[in-house]
Amino acid sequence: MRRDWSTLRRFLLLFTFLITSACSGSTSTSEPAYPCGPFFIGERAYKQFPLEWTPDGNLLIFRAGTTIGVVDAIGTNLRTLADANPGNELMYGIHVDISPDGRQVVYSSCEFPTGGGTIRPARKDFNYELVLVNLEGTEKQRLTLNTHLDLYPAWSPNGSRIAFVANPRSRHAELYVMAADGSDVRQVATTLIESVTERYGKRLATNALHTHWKRGEGEDLSDDEDAWLGAVALAPPLWSPDGKRLAFLVEEGEYGPYQKILYSVRADGTDLKRVAATEALPAWSPDGQRIALVTYAGDDLALYTILADGSDPKLITTVTEKETFEHRNSRYFSADFTLSWSPDGAQILYTCDFGACVVNVGNSEVTVLVEGTTKWDEETYIAAWSPDGARIALYVPGNDYYNIPTQLYTIARDGTDRRDLIALDTSGNLAPANPPKEAP
Repeated sequence: MRRDWSTLRRFLLLFTFLITSACSGSTSTSEPAYPCGPFFIGERAYKQFPLEWTPDGNLLIFRAGTTIGVVDAIGTNLRTLADANPGNELMYGIHVDISPDGRQVVYSSCEFPTGGGTIRPARKDFNYELVLVNLEGTEKQRLTLNTHLDLYPAWSPNGSRIAFVANPRSRHAELYVMAADGSDVRQVATTLIESVTERYGKRLATNALHTHWKRGEGEDLSDDEDAWLGAVALAPPLWSPDGKRLAFLVEEGEYGPYQKILYSVRADGTDLKRVAATEALPAWSPDGQRIALVTYAGDDLALYTILADGSDPKLITTVTEKETFEHRNSRYFSADFTLSWSPDGAQILYTCDFGACVVNVGNSEVTVLVEGTTKWDEETYIAAWSPDGARIALYVPGNDYYNIPTQLYTIARDGTDRRDLIALDTSGNLAPANPPKEAP
């Protein structure tokens, strides 16, 4: 498996897309302007480098370039589960989620052509679809078939349904839920408007599809010629542990940088709630009673827990200074900010200064697990608890341009006992770090 393309090549590809778009005239609203590329202008994708343990704790699944890699927890065997984009560079990355029974994986893929498009009419366009495959990499099943982006699939806790984000209307992301076989697709949340109702004193339809609200007759929008309401963000939806609600991010405010707001909604699309502002993808507590998020506390960025309705905020620990977070070159300027509860609910894993930290929820005691983690561009490591909570896996995306190798290893809960799972062979490809020894 090859490592990711360099930042320079990413820039050149993006530049080519933009030039091609400018020269091709207008595009259909049902067809993405940049198939498999940057489409939601001004928004950042979240969790571009997924990392997940299988429920039995024996395997880890991660992104390796445009492929989905599978390695065992001791680093002896490494294989490719699927190639999500054999012909083009992935700009949003690959989001992967393992079914609760550990038998299947659903992922966002850019391997299927949609037919001739307006951008490149001479050849077929590709765009993100959702695909189901078993853990052996066989019995692949395409779940979606359309000309728009389908991203960030997430299994419900009982494995019966899958939530995902899509854009059936140009630049308008929406939240959907479907059956695990791709049938019974239902819209759960479109553009959200509560904040606009408060701002302008005008009631609009709850959960209505309306992202770009033009100035109307008799409406005083001050200097806002175009008021950007909220749009479902390019981020994985999060099922509550009981499967009754979905938490998801919304981008609100004027055109970039948007404010990230956490919303929650029942799985049937009712009882929509605006919960709180956050600067990282939140995380449900294992019992489903509270949500961990990162938001501002004066001049600091801090980790809080709140009840699912947004009440009873509790400060857990300070993460960093506001100035550090907002600096372009800061590690915190990342869509891949790690934030997750331990399976027993006693600790929260989070991104700290160039490393990984855990904090005790009860007494706010912080333990630094890893320091000095190498970063490049705006990407950082991704971390994930093992199902039994005994170990933590950390994945650092590699980069050829900066000569940074891809790393995947696990550590004990206290930060000791590092075990590397992958390495680079003599050709620069990923290989198991501890391959089985040949018999003498």
